[in-house]
Formats: sequence, structure tokens, C-alpha cells
Amino acid sequence: MTEQQRSAQVFASHLAQLMNSKETSYQKVSRAEYEQWKKEFTWDALYGQRYSQSFCNHFGITDSILFYDNDYQRADAYIQKTYIY
Repeated sequence: MTEQQRSAQVFASHLAQLMNSKETSYQKVSRAEYEQWKKEFTWDALYGQRYSQSFCNHFGITDSILFYDNDYQRADAYIQKTYIY
């Protein structure tokens, strides 16, 4: 198993655990709000925030798996699937 496959498997396991816990808040974010945040993310990145960390902080979302994710593409796919309407 490659490192990427192992990481994806661990991420999926953690995601399943969180979806069944009360630690995660699933609020919805409009597409327009999301696009505006993406434009503003550059400033957060300059201050060392990860993409997923910035998203959680900006929208007041408590999602431990997303917050600590270092993979931009995986985090963005998760954000769009879970939070964007």
C-alpha cells in the first residue's frame, strides 16, 4: 500500500468516526460565500494557515479532521461535498 493510499484510508476512517460524533458541526456555506473566502484565503496563507484551517476558522466550523488536513485537494473536495450548497 502506498503512503497516499494509507493516508486516504486513515482519513476515511477518521471521517467516519467524526460523522458519528458530536465534535463536528455541519453548517452549510453558500457557493458565493465560499468563492469570496477562497479569494481572501491568500492572506491567511501568508500568515501560515492551512487551507482547511482557514476555512474552519472563517466560517466558525468545528471539524477536527478537516481543520488538521494538510492536503489541499482532499480538503477542498471534502469542503465542497460537506459544506457547500
